[in-house]
Amino acid sequence: QADNDKRVDELSQKHLQDKQEAAERAANEYAALEKEKKRVEKELADKVEALENELDETINMQTNQVDQIETLEEALKAKSAAHEREKEKLAELAHNLELLKIEYMGDIRALELKHEEQLLSVRTSMREEVDRTIREAKADIALKDKELTDMRFSLIHQVADTEKDLSSTRVALAAS
Repeated sequence: QADNDKRVDELSQKHLQDKQEAAERAANEYAALEKEKKRVEKELADKVEALENELDETINMQTNQVDQIETLEEALKAKSAAHEREKEKLAELAHNLELLKIEYMGDIRALELKHEEQLLSVRTSMREEVDRTIREAKADIALKDKELTDMRFSLIHQVADTEKDLSSTRVALAAS
């Protein structure tokens, strides 16, 4: 009986020791899991912060791009208005030249009555001068109109490129 009691005590001690070792292993595993959980939480927090920073940078960049587009649009409007004013001035000049031509023609007719031979020479040179001036004014109008058209196309392409960049950035953000 004493051997059995001793054997039972040994088994109880062994069982108790096994339980203690299992409890220590479980505590160690729990501590390791807690440590891993904290590491993963920190890693996720770092990634969230990096994404927030990237989002802030992207928002700032897009805000700057929108400001650039608005500035370009305002510049285009201002240049367009200036070119339109220039075009109107040139058209008015051409009109005034036409009126001047008509006035000159009246003067020439009066001179024709007095000086037939001189008139032919004066009339020809005045017509050439007026026609040349009109051609130059019309050429200036056409040139200003072409410059305005070229500038509009250039600014439209710049705006389209900027909008394309914005769209690419939005797609990249949506993908991330």
